[in-house]
Amino acid sequence: LRVPERNAELHSLLSFGDLQQKRRKSTPPTATNSWRYSPSTRTSPPPSTSFVAEPKKEDVFLKVLRDIVGHLLMPQKQNYEEELCVMVRNALKQQPEGSTLRRVIERESWSEDQFDTGRLDHLRLAKSVSDIIQNIQRNKNKATL
Repeated sequence: LRVPERNAELHSLLSFGDLQQKRRKSTPPTATNSWRYSPSTRTSPPPSTSFVAEPKKEDVFLKVLRDIVGHLLMPQKQNYEEELCVMVRNALKQQPEGSTLRRVIERESWSEDQFDTGRLDHLRLAKSVSDIIQNIQRNKNKATL
């Protein structure tokens, strides 16, 4: 009353690899699976060129602030103060509404378009600007949650 067993054929792993290659060659790539990972091709999906996002005003402002901090912490050059004033003017143009940058630089002797010579504390200004950067990033992270 037993059912007779079927004979099983065992193949080596090498023949399995050949079978996979035959399947890949026989199946033409379609639009949906042409980008999939394949060990033999190792291609990634084509980049999307239809939409290129422009940087947000906040991101541009953060970059300008980082440049200011870097400039303040670098060794001083000949026209150090002039370059710093140009960067600060650019940051004031880029600043979003509610930014505390103007208040911070006025505390460091900023008068409309330049710093008073000899009264600027570079390290304190760098710390204050980096605090502004951290606050913006913290608020940005809260908004994405």
